Amino acid sequence: LEERKREALEHILSAWSEANDAGIEPEVVASMAIYAALADLAETMGTEALAELVAELPQRIRHGEFSVPRTLQ
Repeated sequence: LEERKREALEHILSAWSEANDAGIEPEVVASMAIYAALADLAETMGTEALAELVAELPQRIRHGEFSVPRTLQ
């Protein structure tokens, strides 16, 4: 599972970089990435479970869980 997560993140960061290289602002890419992720999760886990997951995000953000080191190429 950890290997699949790492590989998935690499693909996402690559697409992010491509969008930025195409001139799309990072905040626009971020907004659409969040939208796509939440829409997919709502479909797969249901809206109530998603709402509970999202309710936990402020604490997780404050604890640095989403601070991802990026490799510059």
